[in-house]
Amino acid sequence: MSAIGRVTASALAATNENTFGLANFNIDFSLVKVEAPIEYGGLRSALSRHRVENAEQGPQHRTARRLGALFEQILPPIKKLAEAYGRRSSQIAETEKRKSPTAPCSGPFAQHIGLDGTSIYAAATSGSSAIAVHLLACLLARTWSGPEAIAIWVELVAERKKDINENTDASQIQGLAARVAAQQEISRADLASWDASARAWLLSADETQKFRLTQLRLIIKDSGLLVSSFGNTHDSVIDVWTTAMKTLQDLVLGRPQRISKGALLIGLSCWHIFPDLNVVDPLTHVKFNDELIAKGGVVTLGLQSASPDNDPGVQWSLSLSHLRYYGNPVIVTSHTSALGSRISMENLHMVVLGAVFGTWGQCFTDAYAGAQLISTFRSCLDFSDDELEHRLPGMHLLWSTARRFLTCCCETERRSLLCLISYGRRRGQNFLLEPSDTPRPAFGLAVVDTLWNIVSNTERGRVTTRAQEVENLRKFAKLCDFGSDYGIIRYPRSGCTCDLTYNPEYYAYTTAIPHLNYSQKRNLAGHHKSSQSHAHWVARSSSSALNSLETQELSCQPGHVIPCTPVSEKGELPEDMHRNIPYVSHFKWTDPPEQFHYKYDEESGDEESGDEEPGDKEPSVNTPSHEGRNSVNFYRSFGYNNGACLFHAGNRPETRNLYDWEIQKILELYVPNLARSTSFSGHFCGLHERDMSTSSNEEQYDSINSLRKALSRLVQVANIYRRFPGATVPISIVDSPINDASCFRELNSTLASKFACIAMFETGNYSIQSTQLKSVMAMSSGNAIYVADALIQDPIEPHSYGPQGITRIIGNIDHPGVVMLAPPQAPLIRTENADSWRVIDHHKFDGKLENCFSGTSLHLSFTKYEIPLSVSVGAVDADISMVETLISAHDQKNWVADLDVLSSLRCKDFFKRLRPPYCKHANQNPRPPSENAAVQIGKVCGKQLVSIASWEELLDPPGDLGGSTIAVVRAYDNWPARVATTSVCVQKGLSTRVLPTEPLCTVCGNKAIVDIATGAQVLIF
Repeated sequence: MSAIGRVTASALAATNENTFGLANFNIDFSLVKVEAPIEYGGLRSALSRHRVENAEQGPQHRTARRLGALFEQILPPIKKLAEAYGRRSSQIAETEKRKSPTAPCSGPFAQHIGLDGTSIYAAATSGSSAIAVHLLACLLARTWSGPEAIAIWVELVAERKKDINENTDASQIQGLAARVAAQQEISRADLASWDASARAWLLSADETQKFRLTQLRLIIKDSGLLVSSFGNTHDSVIDVWTTAMKTLQDLVLGRPQRISKGALLIGLSCWHIFPDLNVVDPLTHVKFNDELIAKGGVVTLGLQSASPDNDPGVQWSLSLSHLRYYGNPVIVTSHTSALGSRISMENLHMVVLGAVFGTWGQCFTDAYAGAQLISTFRSCLDFSDDELEHRLPGMHLLWSTARRFLTCCCETERRSLLCLISYGRRRGQNFLLEPSDTPRPAFGLAVVDTLWNIVSNTERGRVTTRAQEVENLRKFAKLCDFGSDYGIIRYPRSGCTCDLTYNPEYYAYTTAIPHLNYSQKRNLAGHHKSSQSHAHWVARSSSSALNSLETQELSCQPGHVIPCTPVSEKGELPEDMHRNIPYVSHFKWTDPPEQFHYKYDEESGDEESGDEEPGDKEPSVNTPSHEGRNSVNFYRSFGYNNGACLFHAGNRPETRNLYDWEIQKILELYVPNLARSTSFSGHFCGLHERDMSTSSNEEQYDSINSLRKALSRLVQVANIYRRFPGATVPISIVDSPINDASCFRELNSTLASKFACIAMFETGNYSIQSTQLKSVMAMSSGNAIYVADALIQDPIEPHSYGPQGITRIIGNIDHPGVVMLAPPQAPLIRTENADSWRVIDHHKFDGKLENCFSGTSLHLSFTKYEIPLSVSVGAVDADISMVETLISAHDQKNWVADLDVLSSLRCKDFFKRLRPPYCKHANQNPRPPSENAAVQIGKVCGKQLVSIASWEELLDPPGDLGGSTIAVVRAYDNWPARVATTSVCVQKGLSTRVLPTEPLCTVCGNKAIVDIATGAQVLIF
């Protein structure tokens, strides 16, 4: 026994000594690579070589190893979850690879294009704990902004290291790996790059899993669940992370789960694994049929709300102490809802449609009615689609968006669109208008008088009698659903004439809506029988107010108005109405019939609603009010100038606007007439014109002009994003007024303003001055690089989208946030040494089409110079930064020069391109001979053409260029070489001409040849 004890003690002593030695030996185990699980094989094949190298042995791999070791001890087992996630990641990567174009893979961005799954594969080659850490990266990237997520990572790493150092026994072998991991440095830049990769992955994966994700978000919208109840950031994040992984691990194994917190819902949305959901209230079963979930893996949860206007979502609040350099911790709250944090440009238009509906106030009833009204507006405009887009771009955008909503057949998508519209109504008005703006609802058509003027103008020339006027007013009042007590029609009478141009002196009054006329007889139910008819009044005294008007019954037949003459000889006019004034705003009627009688509070002037129960009979127009000499004001609502007008009864002018469905009902009746006339189109096209008759009209003009300006700017943005399929923008963009952005001043003329606009819509809340971006040639954000066309195409090619075109490429530069790429101020060019004369020949150009620069390639690299362009006050991380970027030309493996391509192509003094002129002899037989442009230039100029067949010959050019000789660079059909040689020649101050590769007609091309050959020193051919 004693021998055994001595051996055991010796072993323990040796173990403790080894443990102590290892604990004090700082090794970098992050360089160790493990074999990635087979489930991640499809992901690896979809990644570029550069990303695979980064994931297997580069910075991302080191970050994954260090983070995995740091958090390994607190992680639950997730073997099956890691396998399922690997299969889903491979599916997404393979799908994205199939649908994403590979061009322009030969350009300077070749190693940065393609799907960014670097952090996933780095985790897969670093062990299961690193895979769990990648899942955390996706969870934080889904829920928080870039700077917030980076601050959370910094706090998690710091707290975890502190916990290991305080609570791990250095003498125990179990804590050795954790203590070694705690000694490894993980910089803020490493964490920012780790977050950026996960964020880029989510953008691509979301697009691939769009339908399932939309279904899940509609469930999340109604959940109203809290994510975590822990107070401090570290404990809250660890709780959410581990809870979501443990729950999803059980679901993958087929074990049903019931949840009461939102951790799992966030995990499902960012890990793209979708178990079936049983919703308790309201009872719903959502089947995703995800093959990664074993049978029985079903989630049960209860919901709080099913209204599209109520979007509680999943809420998570944290206190971040590493977000700013100085100050108290910042409380931030994340809200995961049905819409997600980013939406497509088409869905942004849906939010804007909702924002326009929000400006309609009470006029708006529901999304379907509003969209149908917009569609009816379009039907009333006799423009082609192209003409509408040109003349009324804002209306074209709203109409196309409304049409998309109305024609949506998928129930899930329609619910999502309803959520977007509701969000716009709640939150989007600030995007279009200033807080002080109050545009008239439905572009002014909810105002009864405005709509009447448009409709009545369609019948101009066809209304020749007072009877027609009255009947048109009655028809319109009925379409507006006015009650019989709404008001009366007042029309001028002048003897027996119906001349509409005659200045009126006498007036008659008639009902607009038929009133009920009761008889003494009763029906079988015991109620008095009634019939509908119109009433008619004429003045029978010379008082200044209408008093005891004589009543005459009128037939309800259309077009029948009984002629009448004034009772008194003079035909006095009512109060406030003077002779020879054709327009009157209101008049007063003393003791009107009960139907028009209102009781008013003497102090407030408000109409009393009255709680009296309706009797067997309604008030009749023939019944006096018996209220003494009470009076009722009648205010002009709408009508004909110098003719019949409808006046409504009330104590103030009309304030109620028509509802959207009422406007639509009226317009649909008049669509053929409106489309043929100019009244409706004139209303929309004339909204720019000022009516300054009142201060109210001036405010209305400013408001509607702000709306039109905002919609026009949004159309400009939409035109830019048409070239960017799959691009998304943060929904938070609607929180900032688009009219305040400075990038729109030169949006159609400068590349810098377009980059500023894209940056604004990428970040959602930052408007950068375009003057800061004059040298920018590309921009990286999320999973996309926005590149100036000139960097990825032949310098001779015409720009299909103008000289300031931008192309969107799937990929990124492994840098967090929005990054502007700009060249250095003075790019370097290789200086040839004395031995280069051995390979320089400068032979005479023989006219052959050859590519002597096949070894030329373009490469992207970065200096360490970086400046922030947009950063919150006191914040550590910048949202937008500018990085000095080198586009280098290499000959095989040898560096030749750093290029400033855009500046070279903009240099009018040294750069010109010869575009092939139109040939008039294309169908002529025989045609004039054709020659390549270089030979023609030599003949026209009478100068010797010298061949440039290598970089050495270009960097050490022949003498007397432009005098007796012209150099011809032989880079036929090799656009990277043509871009590189053009830029180098211009940077060296050589007058450079880029020529087309196809032969030119010697007759038609002669003038163009003469113009471009003047002063030429180098021809790029």
